[in-house]
Amino acid sequence: MDLSFDFTKVTTVWSGVIAMTLFHVTVYGANQMMVQRTLAAKNIGDAKKSFLMMGFGAFFIYFLFILLGVLFYSYYGGREFENGNTIILHFAADYGLPGLMGLIAAAVLAASMSSLDSAFNSMSTVSTIDFYQRYFRPDESGAHYLTVSRAFTVFWAALIVVPALMFAESEGSILETLSKVGSYFVGAKLSMFALGFFSKHTTERGLLIGVAVGFVVVWYVATRTDIAWPWFCAIGGAVNISVSLLASLIIDGRQEDYSPYTVVGQKAQYLAEGREEKDGNWFVVPGRVDKISYYLLALFAATIAFLYLFNDLIP
Repeated sequence: MDLSFDFTKVTTVWSGVIAMTLFHVTVYGANQMMVQRTLAAKNIGDAKKSFLMMGFGAFFIYFLFILLGVLFYSYYGGREFENGNTIILHFAADYGLPGLMGLIAAAVLAASMSSLDSAFNSMSTVSTIDFYQRYFRPDESGAHYLTVSRAFTVFWAALIVVPALMFAESEGSILETLSKVGSYFVGAKLSMFALGFFSKHTTERGLLIGVAVGFVVVWYVATRTDIAWPWFCAIGGAVNISVSLLASLIIDGRQEDYSPYTVVGQKAQYLAEGREEKDGNWFVVPGRVDKISYYLLALFAATIAFLYLFNDLIP
């Protein structure tokens, strides 16, 4: 485990604890695909339980991935492969178990479909509701928007083939490649949601300027420096937030009240309406943290300690 503060290294403890924490907070807390999955739950308690299950189970799932890599390394005696992503396919072919290759193909297709349908649905929803309905045809029927959303689904499905082909020959980790590409945009999303939830003085015009400057800075860092990609989110978010606040104050000045969509504004609305803070055992008021969430922090600390000891035990 690398405890150095070398920002040019991808896998250090601090890039994982700080940079990737910000990355995943944004991906799982402010992603349209995750939002739509949450809205499919029957109540807020079930939605929170699904996120908690993912939080508690993530370490064990990723540890299994790592362990598989170690086992394959041992099985092949450290043999080098032209493309590391195909090792499991080589194993299935070499081992000769009837039906194993078919099971792997079915698993890959099922996993791909479960992610792609959510992604296409999210992009189609945003395209239809936030652009088509708002700016082009605001007064059409539900049937019309359903037809348009299906057309957008086909459009995005065709368009996404282009980047898929661009990365088809990638020899690095698929997971790392996806995270690296996503890190260019996550900083902008982090700043937009953070300022939207907590800032009093940020305005739309100031935010747009901050996002534009943030993209330029992330592009410069990615192409002109040796800083590792996990830090792109933190850098982009910090620049976006700083520039957005400053630009908002310069252009629109200080705001008198919090927006009703901020955490403060929503808390005030709940108080004014006399609504309950909890639905069953779960908080529904924004900004309140359920007790079980603190156990996630304890698990996080325990996994760091476990990995540190695990690292020392392996020669």
